[in-house]
Amino acid sequence: MNLIANLSAPKYTYTNDDIEELFNTYQKLGVTAREYFNGPTRYNEMPSSFEFTNSSTEPSKPQINHERFRRLAENRMSRVVRDLRLLCNLSDKSNYSYSDDEINELFNAYS
Repeated sequence: MNLIANLSAPKYTYTNDDIEELFNTYQKLGVTAREYFNGPTRYNEMPSSFEFTNSSTEPSKPQINHERFRRLAENRMSRVVRDLRLLCNLSDKSNYSYSDDEINELFNAYS
């Protein structure tokens, strides 16, 4: 999460839509990943990258800072998504055993 939090620096320009999309995606992926541990083992269908779906609309001067924010946010969120995919791989009960408390601890750390 620190990767994402560092994007709040004043040198970046972002819109409320950018922030909302970024954190909604983070939250939804966390919920989806947790579901892997609640049901039978299944193929990992988690995404492997992140791209903004909203369009970029900023005035010209801060546009460079906004583009930099979006590029870094997409790269950093993609790293988070890839790491979350790796966590989902741990849900395979034929290879790993875990308790509900361990899963709760894992996802409490995620959120």
